[in-house]
Amino acid sequence: MKVKVNYEPVKDYRTRVNLYPQKCFTALRNYSELSSKSLESKARKNAKWIDRTGQARKSITGSSEQMDSLFTISLEGYAIDDKNREYFQYLELYHNKKNAILYPTLEKNKDDIINGYSRVLSKVKL
Repeated sequence: MKVKVNYEPVKDYRTRVNLYPQKCFTALRNYSELSSKSLESKARKNAKWIDRTGQARKSITGSSEQMDSLFTISLEGYAIDDKNREYFQYLELYHNKKNAILYPTLEKNKDDIINGYSRVLSKVKL
């Protein structure tokens, strides 16, 4: 009596296991980019100042970076007035930070973003 064993499922499983970290990083990178753009739109929408030229609101940008296994999401703002002076820092830091929008937006949404990372990882299939 001959026994024939098919090793293809085992080989396929090994391939899937080897690809799992790559799938996780791809999913996390996509989520980071989506979260940074979401934070950008929230910051633009909820900015408390009156934007006379439109530059300050337009200059708010969200970005995400990956270095090895570390993902960083950031919000930035850079606006120049008609006399070529950078003034976004005044919007953020002066008047007891009552016009600040970047840091408060990050603080308000950090728990949702962290929970989102775990949801994304739980949905990645082997």
